[in-house]
Amino acid sequence: MARSKTNTIQVNKQIVKFNYPSSCRKRVRPRKKRRIRENICGKIFQLCDDEPKTYFTAVNSLHPAIVRVDNRTKGKMIAKIIMRRRKQIVGTIRQGQQVSFSVPTIRKLLISCSGDNGVCNGAYRISLR
Repeated sequence: MARSKTNTIQVNKQIVKFNYPSSCRKRVRPRKKRRIRENICGKIFQLCDDEPKTYFTAVNSLHPAIVRVDNRTKGKMIAKIIMRRRKQIVGTIRQGQQVSFSVPTIRKLLISCSGDNGVCNGAYRISLR
């Protein structure tokens, strides 16, 4: 039940009191648009054989995203982000580095590794906007 407020007005030497619900005077605020955000995280663990491995593939729609890749080994990682219309971004992540890419669309994330260790490990995080 809405709260009521009392107002007093004077009409022809008579005082009239009336109640009205306070909801009548509320300002209507426009609703904020909620952006859909989805975070996809995973671990990178693969052989250092320069063979790219797919870590993410978009199913239907393509969204803008921020892709972060962490390298926790002595070798270097090469991250390849494939976007629409066969465009791609390629970045090198050296030992102990964390690199972020801001892309307008993401279709696939491929990571290859090279080094003497034999095994490459790290993490990735994709924040879809």
